[in-house]
Amino acid sequence: MGNQQVVSITGAGSGIGLELVRSFKSAGYYVSALVRNEEQEALLCKEFKDALEIVVGDVRDHATNEKLIKQTIDRFGHLDCFIANAGIWDYMLSIEEPWEKISSSFDEIFDINVKSYFSGISAALPELKKTNGSVVMTASVSSHAVGGGGSCYIASKHAVLGMVKALAYELAPEVRVNAVSPGGTVTSLCGPASAGFDKMHMKDMPGIDDMIKGLTPLGFAAKPEDVVAPYLLLASRKQGKFITGTVISIDGGMALGRK
Repeated sequence: MGNQQVVSITGAGSGIGLELVRSFKSAGYYVSALVRNEEQEALLCKEFKDALEIVVGDVRDHATNEKLIKQTIDRFGHLDCFIANAGIWDYMLSIEEPWEKISSSFDEIFDINVKSYFSGISAALPELKKTNGSVVMTASVSSHAVGGGGSCYIASKHAVLGMVKALAYELAPEVRVNAVSPGGTVTSLCGPASAGFDKMHMKDMPGIDDMIKGLTPLGFAAKPEDVVAPYLLLASRKQGKFITGTVISIDGGMALGRK
């Protein structure tokens, strides 16, 4: 496969993840994708034919993450960038809900938004060390500001900031570690099954566009394709080579506060 760059993306079946697959393919990368179900796999196969290496499974399952990396290496020979992107939202879950609901939602949100990132990075690390590769995580405007989710979600996305700093420091100089903080983006993010939000999609919420517009100084809700450029910068061996421990916000100014 020579000098061809290889990227592996989790949460690749919808939203920002799907747009990342498109963008990295367009930029000439080989791409492997972890998706949640056969329906997402079929959509990717329809769009990309057999150009992708696709794994279907639960990002919380370490064996699934190991399978993703193994199949990436078996097919493409090496790995240059791992993008930990899978995530769920909490639908503004309040601390005043019954404890059982908060507790189960907390576990689910942290398992997906934080622990699955550790799992994926752990699985990818031996291969990334061989190539002096990089990691890019999906943080959020909720890594910096309140208003874009409930406290469980905001805490999980603040945790991603800590991971970026700690792992960038720990893994330097071999592997660069960065993140992107999108905000105000309408996607099909679903919520914790434990709170009954697993069949809901943020984009279907009544008034979500207007809510985001009202929170965003630039005055519009982004589409996934509007927020992927920083990932390409951070993954790039040429443009991104001196960037580590950095989080790039692409949120229409939402973290600054309401206009």
